[in-house]
Amino acid sequence: MEEVLAEDAIDAGYLKFRQQQGVGEGGFSGVWVAKASRETRDRYAKALRGVAADLLAAAQELEGAGTVEARRRAQARVRSAAPKGWTRWLVILLPKPGKPLDVVAKRRDIFLQPHGLKLLMNAVKPVYDEVARGAQPASNAGFRERRNPPECALSFGGLREDALDRRRAVFWGFADKGGFFNSCVRRVQRAVEARVGVAPEVTSVVMALHDSLEVSFDSGEGLTHGTESEVGNGQGDTCGPTRSMEPLAIETRAIDWLVSGYGITTPWWVDRDGVGQLLFADDGATCAETHRGLQLAFYVMSAMARVLGFSIGVE
Repeated sequence: MEEVLAEDAIDAGYLKFRQQQGVGEGGFSGVWVAKASRETRDRYAKALRGVAADLLAAAQELEGAGTVEARRRAQARVRSAAPKGWTRWLVILLPKPGKPLDVVAKRRDIFLQPHGLKLLMNAVKPVYDEVARGAQPASNAGFRERRNPPECALSFGGLREDALDRRRAVFWGFADKGGFFNSCVRRVQRAVEARVGVAPEVTSVVMALHDSLEVSFDSGEGLTHGTESEVGNGQGDTCGPTRSMEPLAIETRAIDWLVSGYGITTPWWVDRDGVGQLLFADDGATCAETHRGLQLAFYVMSAMARVLGFSIGVE
């Protein structure tokens, strides 16, 4: 972790703190350290590296726990190694525009992290971003540098215009994962991160914190009692979006590989025979020139969602 938590990575992490930003338990704001003297920031960075080293040792014990009792002891060690509040996150349920307020599943659950932990995650995020550049298919524009939703809209319009010009039918299907970030299965997440080349020590520390996590929900009448978190990457975690995109890339590529031959007509210089896919994070559109091709794509999507632990929202 020493190499990952280099001075420039931590300094870049300070720049991501804002004056108006939700804080976790304890109310500590990272802006206070970000605006402190160089000496203070260096002392804080040194302490952060020490915490990361302790967490890595505890994480290795947790990974080797073979019984429920051994796992409990290892989780207690992780909680002891982490500063107070790092393994207890607060969750607020924000209403979504146009969604019913009395249905909890229709609200957006945002996890508030202590800012000391957020600085750690800010510092390790470049590790995940570097891996994402090679692991993510080009069709997914979500949470990537210089990519955005408007490009998906432009591509969508271009494909429609091209179909009209060629006098060809194009069948479109749209899918949205339900509770995407917080539905990622951690065993799958760990396996995928090892596969795509995330530094093992980074995965170990992040997974240990998440596996030892307790969450409390803001009910509007106060906080609920802490509940152990067994699934998900935390919507509100700095690395949550990038990490969640890694298992989703497997689903996207599976559709490319298994639905070849049912795709869309492309210019002669494009070497592609699969269905078209446009995604921003977990919101996606899939197109094919036959109904059978689109149906097959959704069969594969459904099968991969079961394997990866995702749920597909139905409106």
